[in-house]
This record gives sequence, structure tokens and C-alpha cells, in this order.
Amino acid sequence: MAKVSVLVPCYNVEKFIRKCLESVLEQTLSDIEIICINDGSTDGTLQILEEYAVEDDRIIVLNKTNSGYGDSMNKAMKIATGEYIGIVESDDYIRREMFERLYTTANKYELDVVKANFYLWWADTDKIIPHEACLPEECNYIFEPKKFKQGTMFSRKPSIWSAIYRADFLRNNNILFLNTPGASYQDTSFTFKILACAEKMACISDKLYFYRQDNEGSSVNNADKKSDFVLKEYGEIKRFISGLENKKDSEDEGADDEVCSLPLIYVSAFYDACIWMYELLSPNKRLDFLYKISPIFEEMIFEYGADKIPFGPCWWKKRDIVRIAREPFEYHVWRDDERIANNKEKTIKQIVQAASNMPEEDKVAENNNPFFSIIIPVYNAEKHIQACLDSLRYQSFSNYEVICINDGSTDKSGEIIKSFQKCDNRIKLISTGNSGVSHARNLGLKSATGKYILLLDADDHFDKDTCKIVCESIISNNEPDMLVFGGEPFLMDDRRPDEWFFRVLTTPDLYFEKVAAEDIFSKKYLSVFCWRCAYKKEYVIRKQVSFIEERKYGEDAIFMISALHNADGVAVISDKLYHYRADSEDSAMNKIKKKPEQFAKEQIDILESILGYSLQNNLCYTKELLPFAIDFAFDAIMSCPMPYRNKGANRFISLIDSYKLNQYEPEITDDGKKFLNMCRQGNFEVDTDTPKNWNDAGIVKRVLLKVLPPSRAAFYDYMCLILQKLG
Repeated sequence: MAKVSVLVPCYNVEKFIRKCLESVLEQTLSDIEIICINDGSTDGTLQILEEYAVEDDRIIVLNKTNSGYGDSMNKAMKIATGEYIGIVESDDYIRREMFERLYTTANKYELDVVKANFYLWWADTDKIIPHEACLPEECNYIFEPKKFKQGTMFSRKPSIWSAIYRADFLRNNNILFLNTPGASYQDTSFTFKILACAEKMACISDKLYFYRQDNEGSSVNNADKKSDFVLKEYGEIKRFISGLENKKDSEDEGADDEVCSLPLIYVSAFYDACIWMYELLSPNKRLDFLYKISPIFEEMIFEYGADKIPFGPCWWKKRDIVRIAREPFEYHVWRDDERIANNKEKTIKQIVQAASNMPEEDKVAENNNPFFSIIIPVYNAEKHIQACLDSLRYQSFSNYEVICINDGSTDKSGEIIKSFQKCDNRIKLISTGNSGVSHARNLGLKSATGKYILLLDADDHFDKDTCKIVCESIISNNEPDMLVFGGEPFLMDDRRPDEWFFRVLTTPDLYFEKVAAEDIFSKKYLSVFCWRCAYKKEYVIRKQVSFIEERKYGEDAIFMISALHNADGVAVISDKLYHYRADSEDSAMNKIKKKPEQFAKEQIDILESILGYSLQNNLCYTKELLPFAIDFAFDAIMSCPMPYRNKGANRFISLIDSYKLNQYEPEITDDGKKFLNMCRQGNFEVDTDTPKNWNDAGIVKRVLLKVLPPSRAAFYDYMCLILQKLG
């Protein structure tokens, strides 16, 4: 009997196998057998193996038809005669003393497993980087993995080849590889089984193995084709754990209770493996994978609770597993933002390259008769346009066209859109010189061929069911001229968006045969944000509804009032279908708010345009217009430093008086009267956080909403942050 049976799985490795075998044959521990498994190679691998077998009788060649890594390893373990079993991958190599160091330690302490550290190795440059699979504090003593540091060993990336395993231990616990095709992460379930069953394990700090990083045929470098196999591996782990629990139930009452923690360790390890795979995938495959694992995470959280999963000090993992379970796209957007912030050039290059490599059969065909035309004005949106287009690519309703108007971008926005065009023929790109968002949207309106028009900003995104729900609602409401839906503001950090966004983006379920002036000005969800509506194209053409191109800011407020005033039939639904990025540095609103004087001027300019349109169209004389005007101007005026605040206030009062809105002053709230008096007298003694809700007493609600998180995902972010601060 040999001391160690060394298993060398081989498939089309004629370029690498000689260096691998030479390093094994040169081992200082000579009492070894070397089982080389040729898994149906079609190159010269088998001939090389047979050549070495003639020279050294320790080599056994197991030649078989191709059936995959797992089956190859299982067949080799079945015929192995060694006291311990080690593994060397055929494109790697090892130090001369590797098996002597591992065997000496294992034999001395009668260990089930002994593990060493290794090097990451790039053969082309002969670059090596030390890697610690075992931390210094974990080395040189014996432990049981499932009882060790909350199962920390289970969270490590599998590296089965840097260890040896007692052969009887493997056989007694029926530890085998999963029989899946090719090399498809079969080390995942094998590693878990070993750690779950081992009672005596030790680590040594020596780095004894050279793990190749630049083999294009490796499973790590072919993640797009093999991501499903990670899920299969964890299905096998779940099956194995179930078997252990059944075995435990049949044993005496004195049996060890620690096996009960294995399901939680499994959940933690599964999360880590999924995040590793997600990051490994090409950009156009990542979201697919998130949608696959999201319901699995949700089921795990329901069964065990996020707080019970042993993530150790990594508190953010509890936040993220909940986020992926409940809002996978939100997590995806957050990671996209992080990648762009950390390495913009590399990230954009990956996006473009992934689209170029997409197989022809995966590309989406053009719709000749689309129900929706989705218009996206784009200006220097390279940070966010990928997430925006991803939200369309994954819609549950597919009959639409996307019209991107590149408004003279100087960054790589156009390049990213073109890469999406290679994957999806529904996406059209119109390039123009920089003329502003209104001009871009008007170009989109003229180019649209859909029955209804949707607007989407390049830094925002749709819910995955937006098109489906809007289409169904349009049909059930007899195809109105407009349909208004709700939205959800979001930030990419732990802050809560301003309550104003929630107020205006929350919608009821109702229907207007004709929208009255008092409804336009009193119902916040009707007065702003043109992108939260669907517009019938025939209506847009008939009424010549368009954006005022001279206006660079606030264009949608005037557009919305014009569109609503002319519409015959406006349906409103409560579904929150639009996700609005409230902290975008590139948005016109956020840019102009950094310049308070200009913000005040522009805001009052817009108000003047609204009042002018209202007068021309007999909308002006309604008591709801005065509270609307106060609400519209308050932030702009109060954010201005003195004396510009007085200047803005004077202009505001002049507008109120000239349009005879002061006649409604007795009917507004005391807060509204107080603000008008301050503007007239130039005596601004209130804090700029004075409530803007002039039609109700919402002060308590405002204070509460400032501290409460806005969504389920953000709620868990918030709680994790609090827990972290509390230690």
C-alpha cells in the first residue's frame, strides 16, 4: 500500500502535463502511486501519459471515454490503494516536499485532512503571488471544521488540491464528487462534504502548490457556460446534509448536536459561492444569475432568518442576502455603480466585450409592430446607462422598441449603447449634437413607432413588470390618452430620499374622463415628472404635445400640465413601476440646486411659464393654483443666501399679484399665509426646513419619514447599520 495516492485528472492538457508530472515524480516522498485519468482527450495527452508510465511504474493510466471531472475522480478514488489521497490538477505543479510535509503531519496526528497554503501562478510571465487558504492563527493545531470559528473554513474558496485526505475517511462517509459534465466546480460539494464529516483536521502554513491562473480552458475562465453547475453543487450539498441529519436522528441521544448547525453553514457558504460566481460572470449574464438565486435566498431567509446565518464579522452579507432576495435588480444597480466608481475603464471594456461575444442565437429580434416606444435621452451617462438598459432587457413584456438619443455625449455612453444593440435589435440609437433633454425627447417622439410612448431617463430604471402592468392597465381602461403610474426614489447609500419624492411618486387608483385644473394643481402626482406616464402616440400627434426646447430645466412640469389638460381619459394606477435615482450628480435638478441663486431664478421662470400657460388656457383662476405656486417656489427661495433670497421673494410676490392669485390668500393654510408674508416683508425668520405641505398639517409625518427607511431593502440596510454601530 502506498502512503499517498496522487490523482491527476487529464483532458486535452498536452501543453501542461509534462511539467505537472515532473513535479510529482520528483517528490521527496517516494512511496506514492500516481493515477492519471485520461477523460477522453482528443489531443496527445494519452500518448504522453503512456510514455511516462513506461518510465516509472508508480504511474497508473486510467483511460476512459469523456464523462467529466467528477466521474473521473470517483473512478480513480475507487482503485486508489494509498493510505491518503492527494490531487494535482494537470495544468499545475507542486513543490518537491509537498506530499512528504502533508503526509508526515497527517500520519503523526492521525488526521482526516491536512491542508497547506499555495501560490497563484501565471505561467506566461512566471508571476507568483502567495495565497493563504489557512490563516496563520489557524495553523499548527487540530480542529473539527464544523465546530471551528462558526464554520469559517466552509466560507473559503475550495482548493482541494492543496490537501490530502485519509482514504478510509472518504470511503466511510461516502464522500464522492458530483457526476456533472466537464470541469464544472465539482470541488464545491466535495469540499463541503469533507469539512462536514472531518473530526480531525489541521492546517500548515507552508505554500506547496502552484495554482495556474491563465489557462483559458479552466472552469474559472468559462463561468458564463457553467454558472448553473454551482447551483447543482449546492443541491448536492443540501442532499448530503439531509442524509447526515437522518443518520443523526437514528443514533443514540448522546450523539453530537453540532451537525444541526450544518444547514446554516450551508446557507452561508452558498451565499459566498453565489456572490463569487456573480462577480466572475460577464456583464450580460450577471442579472440572469441574480434572478435565479433570488428566490433561493428568499426561501433560505424565510426558513432560517437572515440574523441566524453565520457570516461572522461580515455584517454586510446579512444586508446583501436580503437585498438580493427581495430586490435583486437594486443590488445589481448598486454593484454596477461600485464597479464604475472603482475602475470605470475596465468595467466599460467588459460591457462592450461581453456584447461582442454574445452568441447569435441569444440576440433579441426587432419588433415590427411595438406596443411601446421607450424614449431615453442620453448625455454623458456612462455610469448608469447599463443598468437602465438592463432593466429593459429583463422586462416580462417584450413587445417594445427602445429609442436612445445620444445628445452629444463626450464619454462612452454611445459605445455602451452600441454594445447593447449587438445583443438586442429592439434598441435604436439616434446621435445628435448637444441640444438639451427637451430636444432629445422631441426627436424620440418623432421617431417612435409604438402605439404608446414611455419616457425613461438614462440614470433611472423600470421595474421588471413595468411594461406588462402598464400594457394591461391601458387595455383594461379602454386605451386612454394617458396612463399615470407610481414610482420609487432610491439612493445608493444609507440615506433616505427626501419625503417630497415619496409624496409626488405615490399614486391612487382612479380614472379621469377629463382632468380639471384644480386636480392638476392640487394632486401632486399629476404635476411633475413626465417619465411616470404612458402617452398614446396618436394623442401626442393630434394635440402636438411636445417639450419646450428652449427650457433646459423643469421642462417636464410644463409638459405634464399641457399633456394632462388636453387629454381625453387619464387612468391612474397605484403600482410603483419607475425607480428614480434621487442622488444622481448628473441630473439637471441636482446640478442646479448646487447654485442656489440660479436655482431660484430658474424655478420662478418655470412658475411664470406655468402661470402663463394656465392663463392662456383658462386654467389660472382656481384656488388650488396658489398653494401649488407656494410649494413650487419655497425650496428655491429658502435655499438662497441673502440678499438673493429677497430678490427671489420679490419676484415671486410680483407673479402672485400679477396673476391675481392673491385673491385666494384667505383660503390657504396658515403656513402658506406666513410664507407669503415673509416674502412680502423680507423677514425670513423660519428655518429652511419649514414644511412645504401647505394643504395639510404633515409636520409629524415629515419628521418620521426623515428617519424611517424608504423600502424593504433599505430597511435592512438601515437595521444592519444600527446593529453594526451597537456592536
